[in-house]
Amino acid sequence: MKIKKISATILAVCLLFASCEDLTEVNRNPNEITDVGGYLLLSTILTGTATMYHKDNFSDGRISTAVQHLQILNGIGGNIYDWHEAGWTGLYDILRNNRRMYEDAVAQDNHFYVGAALVMRAFVYGYITDLWGDCPYSEALKGDGDIFYPRFDPQEEVYNGILTDLENANTELAKEMPAYSPAEAVYDIAYGGDVLKWRKLANSLALRYYMRLSEKAPDRARAGVEKILSNPDAYPVMTSNDDACAPAYPGVNTWDSWDDHWADGGEFFRNHRPCRTLIDVLQAYSDPRLPVWFTPVEVQLVVEEPPYTHPEEDITVDNRRYVHSDAAILENGAVYFDESEYVGLPPNTIDRFRFNLHPMDRYAVNPHLSYLTPMFQERTHPLVRAVLFPYSEVCFLQAEAAQRGWNTGGIPASQAYHNGIRASLAAWGVESAYNACISQPGVAYADRLEQIIEQKWIASFLLPEAWFDWRRTGYPHLPVRYPEAALKSVVPVRYMYPEVENRYNTAHYNEAVGRLERTEHLISASKVDDPFAKPWIIQGTGKPW
Repeated sequence: MKIKKISATILAVCLLFASCEDLTEVNRNPNEITDVGGYLLLSTILTGTATMYHKDNFSDGRISTAVQHLQILNGIGGNIYDWHEAGWTGLYDILRNNRRMYEDAVAQDNHFYVGAALVMRAFVYGYITDLWGDCPYSEALKGDGDIFYPRFDPQEEVYNGILTDLENANTELAKEMPAYSPAEAVYDIAYGGDVLKWRKLANSLALRYYMRLSEKAPDRARAGVEKILSNPDAYPVMTSNDDACAPAYPGVNTWDSWDDHWADGGEFFRNHRPCRTLIDVLQAYSDPRLPVWFTPVEVQLVVEEPPYTHPEEDITVDNRRYVHSDAAILENGAVYFDESEYVGLPPNTIDRFRFNLHPMDRYAVNPHLSYLTPMFQERTHPLVRAVLFPYSEVCFLQAEAAQRGWNTGGIPASQAYHNGIRASLAAWGVESAYNACISQPGVAYADRLEQIIEQKWIASFLLPEAWFDWRRTGYPHLPVRYPEAALKSVVPVRYMYPEVENRYNTAHYNEAVGRLERTEHLISASKVDDPFAKPWIIQGTGKPW
């Protein structure tokens, strides 16, 4: 789901605007800004960030399988948490472009690009430290200053820097600034040069990172959240789906489409299936997003008990396959069948051929399993966007803060919780089902943190935030269904550092690894750089396991 070449599409549009400058010159928005070259970098930064942020959830699949939104039908390493080391070069490349935009903006005293650069720096560094833990920060990107082997800053210091950047971004974006030209606005694929929306993104992102500290540093988390939510004039946050940072994909080619494998005949797409954990929750709650995201099975299984209605041992009639119970495959004494209309692959299943009569000759095809709906395979679709920060997340952060007893500016937890559900339903085109949805047992507000995080987990479908929330709170419960098949009996909590750091930046790498917390689940007792070693943010919290 890459959009690396989106800037070429935008450039063509900008040239069209440039040719019509005499028509647009008199139609300036006083709330927008102009006359800066930073827009040329901004589109690259935004598209690159969206590419990296989303590939981990679909193309790579580690996070989506860990948080049990999806499972992989073939190539089951992600399912069983056999994670290899992960590279971060692409993310630091984005930061390098962002540094150039920031330095140019400072030199030209342009508050918009200074503010936007601070927001994006916070976003990308936040993603890096959330994935790996300690990381190059204060000495990063200084190869031109002879720092070729940067220190790995402790994760606490990285979070401090992120929150400082977001505070400064809010200040910069609140200043008066000139208008923004129509040609430049096209390059801002997030907000089209709307300064207030960028400011809302900055403060909403700060809410995310203050809440990230809720278990590790609860007093600081509370103070930061209350500072923002109790003073909306000084710290505006998102208030509707219109404020969400969710650019649309142009869909011109594989590189600027959500699914960059749309042209491969569908094999890669079919290989990504819904996880049973998510399917079971959606079905239990009669959630209207279920048919938006997933298809019913093509052929529904029916296990027949004696006396058998159909004399044949195995027969398909009207898209139903009738199987005698005495022919059912058993797994740990239980029938290894799912007869539901929507069926997900159980987490940690290592042998796809043992579940729901998978055809032995076609690895990505199983008519007894649900698929993602076809919209996820299209080049572009109005419901499938490059989401960097949804409005629903702000609502659930407000709900969590209120449920914890913090000052949220008068917004009760129940209202914020309901707002989050409504926002997510609206984003997926099913807002009309809101009243029916919130009346379902288990969904109706019950003043429990677990319930808030579970609904946020659903709303964060295919977004990394679901994994970070689970790691922080332990919610929702993510079962390791087949621990004998999985590498470990628990879900991982971090990425392993790039091997190149161990090889060439050894001293600083070893310092960072030495600050990780050993756990009983380490893959090897001799190597602490491990997906099951705990980074600072969850050390001593007892979370998530």
